[in-house]
Amino acid sequence: MLARKAADVVPATQDPTSPVNPIAGSVRENSRSHAARTAPRSDVSIQGEDAPALAVVAGIAASPDVATHATTNDTNLDPRTIRLSSSLLIRALKRFRLVESFGLRCRVNRLTAWRCPVAEIEVEPIAGLLGAVVKGLDPSRVDAGVAASLSQALSDHHVLFVPGLDPTLVGLRDLGAALGELDTHPFLSPVDPAIPEVIALDSSDTPKADVWHTDATFKQHPPVAALLHMVDCPPFGGDTMWINCHAVYESLSPAMQDFLLSLSCIHDDGGQGSHTAEHPVVRRHPQTGHAALYVHKQFSRRIPQLSRPESQALLTFLFRWQEQVKFSCRWRWSPGDVALWDERVTLHAVVDDTDDRRVLRRATVIGDDPAAFAPERVGDHYVTSKTASSGFYGTGRYEF
Repeated sequence: MLARKAADVVPATQDPTSPVNPIAGSVRENSRSHAARTAPRSDVSIQGEDAPALAVVAGIAASPDVATHATTNDTNLDPRTIRLSSSLLIRALKRFRLVESFGLRCRVNRLTAWRCPVAEIEVEPIAGLLGAVVKGLDPSRVDAGVAASLSQALSDHHVLFVPGLDPTLVGLRDLGAALGELDTHPFLSPVDPAIPEVIALDSSDTPKADVWHTDATFKQHPPVAALLHMVDCPPFGGDTMWINCHAVYESLSPAMQDFLLSLSCIHDDGGQGSHTAEHPVVRRHPQTGHAALYVHKQFSRRIPQLSRPESQALLTFLFRWQEQVKFSCRWRWSPGDVALWDERVTLHAVVDDTDDRRVLRRATVIGDDPAAFAPERVGDHYVTSKTASSGFYGTGRYEF
């Protein structure tokens, strides 16, 4: 029995028939996700165990037969039918945050265990605004279900840590590939030319990335996610920190939030090459729909809707505001640890407090097209004559 009608629980901003992930694994949350702290939660409660009703709640009523089959014990049913029906139910429950009781989760797991076991990972938040430790991840069993679970966990917590996973180069590549197509880096070399997607980061010959940034925003399609494997590190020092850019934007005054919606920013590669791109100052996350500030000190150069002095003043403020410790989490590395994070809504930086060597491997999931949170609001470029006074304020190159 449902506490409310099924039609009442489908979010108004989502098409109830659109898929999220093809197959969803099981995620056990030890506490509420970081995304859920600011997102509204459904007050629907499920008291019965009727699979067709669950299917309706999930917005998949177009397949009532499949949902009904999931409740039967007919061993003559096609295994693919059972796999589809059980995974749809799990996906539905996760999508609308209806898995609130241990008993209901056991029921779903029992359905999947009959013919097609779904790997379960456990997610434990480590800080107030972002970051979670993942337990139970087997790098040799990263299938579509695990990939869907990791994708959901990234949407909820923005950065994930897997202590002691210690994957091989192929294992790191395959873990990254489970989240999407992998990219190569325009300036950094791979560890093994046969595996170009995994690049080497060695503090003995690579500059330390101790400036807050998200990677390669000078590209038209910057990365979606990144994975970092710590191969060797000192016993202390050299931590990495991440910032939640959803929380940064939400912390601004309503007037400032509204103003930023009208702006874009030009990013470049700092002279390493000739890459340049223009992205919205406030982008919309394609999965959650939440707004995030999308500028940072390393590659963000100029807001073309403003004069150069105005642009410099605003960017300086935004850089300082977003770098507050309260928006961050921090990870102390041990050899074998893996971190993966959503590049679209986080910044990261190494803590440069040691000269000891750090050896890492990195894989990057290929990018998307950053979408403005309010595309109809983004204004035209402001053009002004070049004068001595127009370049007096601020720092950096003369840009118009």
